[in-house]
Amino acid sequence: MDLLYRRLHRLVPEAKIGIAHGQMTKIQLENTIQDFIDREYNVLLCTTIIETGIDIPNTNTLIIDGADYLGLSQIYQIRGRVGRSDRVAYAYLMYEEDKVLTSDAAKRLNAIKEFTNLGSGYRIAVRDLAIRGAGDILGREQSGFIDAIGLDMYMKMLNEAINKVKGIEEPEEDKPYLIEVSKHVDETYVSDDDIKILIHKEINRIKSKAEKEQAIHDFTDRFGKLNREILTYIEERYLQILLKEYEVHNILESQNMVMVVISKNKTAQLSTEKIFMKATEISNDINFEYKHQRLIIKIKKQSKDKEWIFLLTTLLESQL
Repeated sequence: MDLLYRRLHRLVPEAKIGIAHGQMTKIQLENTIQDFIDREYNVLLCTTIIETGIDIPNTNTLIIDGADYLGLSQIYQIRGRVGRSDRVAYAYLMYEEDKVLTSDAAKRLNAIKEFTNLGSGYRIAVRDLAIRGAGDILGREQSGFIDAIGLDMYMKMLNEAINKVKGIEEPEEDKPYLIEVSKHVDETYVSDDDIKILIHKEINRIKSKAEKEQAIHDFTDRFGKLNREILTYIEERYLQILLKEYEVHNILESQNMVMVVISKNKTAQLSTEKIFMKATEISNDINFEYKHQRLIIKIKKQSKDKEWIFLLTTLLESQL
């Protein structure tokens, strides 16, 4: 620490440098931090002791030396020491020049660069868990190979095992409706396989219109404008939720027509006049048929065209 202090002093002789580390007494540490807050120092040279519990609003620049040695959650906590007021803040994560980073270190630094939005703590924790592994719940291992199966599958398997021990029968999962869409994430959009898996997981978590719009916003913010293929993939996932809400009995897609058969129960609850009026506002390609006490929505389409998915979601969500 003293060696680094002297080096900094040589580089920036006009800087007033304070030092904080874990070997200082509580009073010494408090005095140093308070002096820094009072601007008696304009540089604070410290260890990771500042990771939690310190709030210095006037600090706007952070430099982490040897960032590749720190854990992802630890870097996230330290980065949170700046940007705590209305001032623009900067965080620089440094590692040795020409050093070849390990795979995990590179993943940690890429993740901290990716998650910059307010409230990213949960996603950071999930990514950290994926990188390190979850370890054994009843054993001694503190890290494992969770990334090999994914966090969602790990939690599902864990829940099934717990329920089996308790004698609780697992409910049958709802089968998704058969809608053929491309779920390909192009290399030109994202080339990293880990990020592609993350995109698939985020899309699979969509349960509402708000979550759909948030996913589109997050992907666009991080990776750039979404192409029509991925937008259709996202819309199809949202449509699956709406189809369950409407208790859709069946959905059939042919070369030039899509038929959506709504259950008797849901048909009886719908205001047919409202849904007919909304359909005329959306598109002339939407028609209806009433058969065996079921409402059937018919949408004309071209051979491989998937625009009907957007038309159907717009129609269905307007009646919820």
